[in-house]
Amino acid sequence: MSTKGNKYDANDDHQDNSPEEVISSLSIPEQFSGSSPDDQIYESPSTPSGELINLADQAEFTQNAQNELMIDVNYQSISDTNTQSLENYEKSYMQLLEKYNKQSEELKSVKESLYKLEESTKFKFENLVQEAIKEDCLSCDEDNEECKKYINLVKLWQSKTEDLYSSMSSAINACCDRIIQCGELMEQINGENPSLYNRLNDRYQGIELIKRMLERLRDPLELLKKSSLPSEHLFRLEEQDLVYLLRSEIDEREVKKILTKKLKETGDTRYKSIREWRDLAEKSEKQWLNFIEKKLLPALDGINNGKPYADHLVDDLINSYKIQSYQEKLSIWLQTYTDLENILLETLKSLGVEQMRVVLGQPVDYDRHEPIGTEPDSNLPHESIKEITRNGYEYKLPDQDQSLILRSVQVLVVKNK
Repeated sequence: MSTKGNKYDANDDHQDNSPEEVISSLSIPEQFSGSSPDDQIYESPSTPSGELINLADQAEFTQNAQNELMIDVNYQSISDTNTQSLENYEKSYMQLLEKYNKQSEELKSVKESLYKLEESTKFKFENLVQEAIKEDCLSCDEDNEECKKYINLVKLWQSKTEDLYSSMSSAINACCDRIIQCGELMEQINGENPSLYNRLNDRYQGIELIKRMLERLRDPLELLKKSSLPSEHLFRLEEQDLVYLLRSEIDEREVKKILTKKLKETGDTRYKSIREWRDLAEKSEKQWLNFIEKKLLPALDGINNGKPYADHLVDDLINSYKIQSYQEKLSIWLQTYTDLENILLETLKSLGVEQMRVVLGQPVDYDRHEPIGTEPDSNLPHESIKEITRNGYEYKLPDQDQSLILRSVQVLVVKNK
């Protein structure tokens, strides 16, 4: 038993060694020579029993070492596989990197070519572009001066239109109120003396007609206020636009043609804007003057034309109706014409429009007077004014000493020969 124990103690040193060291120390080929451990035991009957036991223990230990070795081999196989994948990834990465570097070089080359082209174009045609810009600036400054003149005129007539609207609205309201008062007076006369009412009624219908004429002026007044303004900015050439336009040009003659054409197009565009402002200024002035001449003056003519007939009628009625209350009412009724005329004349005066002054017997001025007939009159000079048949009106132009004739005076001219 003691011998066996010594053998185990001797082999305990292998327990602290690695499997590879144990296998190496056992010298498996030499000990087994291709036969199993059991064969070795029976072929050597002289082998002590302790050595047989030790040999069996060594064989068992050797099997365990082989198992561990197989595990290491499997680990090595997995490691080899991972190494192969890594090599593939590295290869793909290098290919992508090479492709990226190649594309980067190509992009850099394109950018350099584009930069050279831009620099070449800019350098080559910069003087031509600057000359075109300078020429356009001078032309634009002149155009701005001309356009500014028309812009100021438009704004002037806009301001005058606003004054016209405000003044005429007030005048129409005042005239209508005065005519309503006349209508109330007519109702009083009708209640007191229907006969007197009937004799006044024809003339009163003329006053009502004037009222309707004045009320119809409200819509045209509203239309005068509605207008849209074009832009005050005039188009001009920009350097970056020209550079972009010429980016692909290489021939200087072609570049000059393009710049000349562009200058003309720009000038034409500005001219259209100037013409638009000019037309608007003329239109605004014409609308303003036409309203006075075609809309307002006919209403004033109606008052002037009716007043002489009313004067004769009221004179006759005052002689017929001696009662003081009737005479007062007739005077108030007749005053309606004068009140309406004064309201409209004051409104015109506030707008710069006045009646033309004409003196009977003065020579005819064919620039200001419109003869509509002739009559002999030994008391007046030949070709002098005998009678005014329709009043004329003139408008004092803004910031000017001269006046614009809105409507000539219609006159009868003396003809003694």
